[in-house]
Amino acid sequence: MSTEESTGELRHEGISIEHRGGVYDVTSTGDGQWVIRSADGQTAGTLLLLAAEGEERDPVYGGCLPGETDPLHEGSDWGMIVRALINELLDKD
Repeated sequence: MSTEESTGELRHEGISIEHRGGVYDVTSTGDGQWVIRSADGQTAGTLLLLAAEGEERDPVYGGCLPGETDPLHEGSDWGMIVRALINELLDKD
């Protein structure tokens, strides 16, 4: 998997993000959705493409916790949203 942080990489192949001592895969599950999983298979959440073009012409993403449909985090920086969801997973214990 690639470690590039670009929407093109998200659309065409999965990526891996290193965060807080672990590696997490961000894998496309369908049109505008990616699941975030740890190496041991724990799901940290889902990244959603909310709008292809927001106010500043950048895509807008949302991050949902597992089992939720309303985004907990929103913004144009999908990498920060993914890391925030990973933090939620790691901090819940």
